[in-house]
Amino acid sequence: MNTKKELSPYLYLFESNQFGYLAYNGLNNSFMKLNKNLYIVLEKAKQVIRSLDELDNETMSILEEKKVIITSQELEFYKNQKRFLYTADRFQHFHLNLTIAPTTACNFSCPYCFEKGVDVKTMTEETMKKTVSFIIDRAAITNNRVKIEWYGGEPLLATDVMLFFFDELNNAGIEANHYGITTNGYFLDEKNIDILTKL
Repeated sequence: MNTKKELSPYLYLFESNQFGYLAYNGLNNSFMKLNKNLYIVLEKAKQVIRSLDELDNETMSILEEKKVIITSQELEFYKNQKRFLYTADRFQHFHLNLTIAPTTACNFSCPYCFEKGVDVKTMTEETMKKTVSFIIDRAAITNNRVKIEWYGGEPLLATDVMLFFFDELNNAGIEANHYGITTNGYFLDEKNIDILTKL
């Protein structure tokens, strides 16, 4: 059993003018507010894991509980769990679950973004039509159980694409039983809230 301790590879440390020292752990989607000393130790530990020896037992316990510090075995478990859930979701036939990126463009430059260097592209009309045809074909098998997640880039930069899908599927008699969106929220103005309400 591998119990070697390590920092979560999905840990991002940053300083906010408004909130001070912060940590985001993508492993379990959690935020933590840090004091300056802990921030410095964690920064050093990214390079030299033995820097964690500077921490007291109580702080270590909290960081382990929050999965900031994990064992190699725990990390492998989380990865396998995500792989399993992703694969199981892809290959079941009772629902059609789609993640659609109407555009890869984004109006932010977040330092932790894993899509750096991705070419900016917006879905073409040809691709939209082919995707709608695919959804219509699959919906016949899944009894119209369709779930669509909008992703990107920033999907609210391409609301025309989202509305195209909505209108085409409605015209085909397919009403998705779930729509979701991953957005930075910058464009959540009255017009786009009306669009999301429609969706």
